[in-house]
Amino acid sequence: METHTNSHWADGLTRHCHIDSHFGDFNEVYAHFDAQSTADTIAGASFQTATFFAKCWAGYSYYPTEIGTPHPGLACDFTGELAGALQQRGVRRMVYFNLGQERRLHRQHPEWIVNRDPAGVVADTASLGEVASMCQRSAYLDKSGIPQMLEIIERFDVDGFFVDIFMHQTLEGICYCPSCAEAFGNDTGMELPRQDSDASAFAYRRWANDTLAAVVERTHRALTARKPDVLLLINWGYMARFPVTPPSYIRQLTWDTPVPKVGNFAWNFSFESRYLSSLRDVTWSVMNTRGNTWMEYSLREPEALLQECATAVAAGGGTYLADVGHPSGQLEPAVYDLFTRVNDRSRELEPWTRDVEPVPDVLVLHSADSVWSKTPCKPCPVWTPGPGYWSVCGAHKALTEAHVQMMICNSDRLPDLLGESRALVLPDQVILSQREADAIRQFVEQGGALLAFANTGVRGADNQPLDDSILADVLGVRCHGLTPYSTAYLRVPVDSGIPGVPAMDVPVVGPSVRVETAGAHQIFEYIPPYEHIVGVSPYGGMAAGTPPPALEAEGPAVTFHTYGKGAVVHCALDLCSAVYTEANPMLRRLMIDLLDRVHPRSQRTILTDQAPMNVEIFYNRRGRERFVHLVNYAGDKRETGTPQTQDLQPYHDIGISLALGTQGRVTELPGGREVAAEMIDGRLCFKAAVIGAHSVYRIET
Repeated sequence: METHTNSHWADGLTRHCHIDSHFGDFNEVYAHFDAQSTADTIAGASFQTATFFAKCWAGYSYYPTEIGTPHPGLACDFTGELAGALQQRGVRRMVYFNLGQERRLHRQHPEWIVNRDPAGVVADTASLGEVASMCQRSAYLDKSGIPQMLEIIERFDVDGFFVDIFMHQTLEGICYCPSCAEAFGNDTGMELPRQDSDASAFAYRRWANDTLAAVVERTHRALTARKPDVLLLINWGYMARFPVTPPSYIRQLTWDTPVPKVGNFAWNFSFESRYLSSLRDVTWSVMNTRGNTWMEYSLREPEALLQECATAVAAGGGTYLADVGHPSGQLEPAVYDLFTRVNDRSRELEPWTRDVEPVPDVLVLHSADSVWSKTPCKPCPVWTPGPGYWSVCGAHKALTEAHVQMMICNSDRLPDLLGESRALVLPDQVILSQREADAIRQFVEQGGALLAFANTGVRGADNQPLDDSILADVLGVRCHGLTPYSTAYLRVPVDSGIPGVPAMDVPVVGPSVRVETAGAHQIFEYIPPYEHIVGVSPYGGMAAGTPPPALEAEGPAVTFHTYGKGAVVHCALDLCSAVYTEANPMLRRLMIDLLDRVHPRSQRTILTDQAPMNVEIFYNRRGRERFVHLVNYAGDKRETGTPQTQDLQPYHDIGISLALGTQGRVTELPGGREVAAEMIDGRLCFKAAVIGAHSVYRIET
């Protein structure tokens, strides 16, 4: 992994503001804009950076550009005036720039337009709408995109660019424009794929990622040649949807996760934070909106924004609070009153949230190649995680709800992070490189715990099937390929002793593999669907149901193996994916039971007692200091949409037990109130509480 050798102005800044201003549908914009008042409001809310618009999704620019298309109703030089006013107040200036949407060039160069038609037919100019998205692999980037960004630097000396659309083009589908078709053919000798099963699909995904990297680097090189310390922030880039270690010149990461109209900020902030905290030498944040979606003028409950931002802060990250601008240019005071409250909380905790890292315990691998193997053409068909991500999402959900100290890492970071970890979870990680396999094998041999699911390690680096899992010797089983079933069952015997899981055949929706033991011994039996039904339930009106279980087992579902000094459990069903898609609490309990078999509670770095499932625990370290964060959550009952975070209930007397092996001084932050603590069986124990969204405890040893 590349590391930074020089400091950058963006390093360590954690309080960010974004003012969303997609005003293409309005006739008059910024007629009442006051740059000085706006800058006062932003600075007064304790923001360190502010993102404001230079060019929107409608392809309009908000300053008198000579390269792009100024908004026809623009009443002032919005971008320039606000850039100057913010500079006077010491707020770093990031401009939002949509690198792709155009209102004129698409008619002059229709061959540059992103083309989702597999036939690759270039649109007739007469059929084009007023705006189109231009392909970043075409000549557009060098002819117009980068030149306009340089124009902005020349005019306003901005500190950075918040670039949108790069990742949309890369992850949301295939472009069949002439530039892509020709370049892919020249580079690979293949034709662009049409579906995931095509022979060229995985090669396309690798190629698309490589060309994205080249485009980002070319853009960065052009900008820094004009202004060396300019920041390039790629929306979505190098976040959990694109689990690739960022290049050294990328100094900040963020993205606008699915809004409450679509997804759940509380869950998404946790998922992203657990992944981003595994990266090094990069400042990161997660973005949330004032309301339920973009271009919507409601204001959510204070508890919601406090809870979401506390999640990122608890993991060592920053906040990116997003307003929806008004076409008049005036800001809503109530919004910035709430933003101030959130920032005040983040700021008062900064002495104890800077330069921290998660205490190593359970590590979850999030392999990019495994995602691309499952869904190479269109990894992100919707805003929420696509099928290629479900297994890792389910592992995250189960572990955090069970208060297991965990971190998600990519393939590049795995060997480094395994050194101090105690257990590794491989949630259907289909492709493992030789480097990863060697690191995992050594980890288990030296006493590490391994929990692997379904198809782990059954494909090579080229996505071609292997004769067996690359970890077959470690798992102690032989894998014989996928079953045809969309649902199978895990038979829980009468004497299992798993809390909350009765003796029954538990349905697990998702893929499963046929295995036979090869050194491991069976724990649970694999039950196919009744009469070997391949799809969903055959009964009328039950299209979303599952077939009943068969009466007889067909081999092992879960096995236990020892390898060297380590313990290994393999589950032939993709239990993790089912935890995410089905959300059956019984599945979570099963998964935690499997973890307990290789990594008992007594060996974990942190244990809780009487902690509600909706209180998430983060455990960090900095030198000899330890920090325990409790982040609360509650939502309303509803039939449509995501529950709204509100009415957070206080919880007292939550037991915290830390495997420190020494006495420590425990204080509650930020006030410093001392908390009674005692050593019990070599662990430091104390009682914690969470009142409101967030509480923090510092342990000094």
